[in-house]
Amino acid sequence: MSEICWKLEEPNEADQSLFPCFKLGEFILPKLISQEALDRITNLKVRDNDIFLCSYPRSGTHWLAYIISLIVHNGKLPEGSRQGLFDAAKYMTGRKWTDEDFDAMKDPRILYDHLPHEY
Repeated sequence: MSEICWKLEEPNEADQSLFPCFKLGEFILPKLISQEALDRITNLKVRDNDIFLCSYPRSGTHWLAYIISLIVHNGKLPEGSRQGLFDAAKYMTGRKWTDEDFDAMKDPRILYDHLPHEY
């Protein structure tokens, strides 16, 4: 399980003025990522042709996921896309996705996040 911390240098529950985060093993993650999302990702059934994009925050992740989607789909968003990138790729911890949401994605699935690739 995760241990609560409130600043990157070392855990300190008394000082809650800094951006909340938690430790997951050796990794420090923003508390915006729920334990439910981490559990769901851990139990995700990976397909042979899944495409994973793991990157640092604010490094162009959404743009790169969009570009990958356009390459995979020959320059067009998948048929029936109404919400642009959200139909073509899933930000794994960004919303409260369900297992059914991931299962319903057409191959190849494009899954992206800011979690370390080791996770």
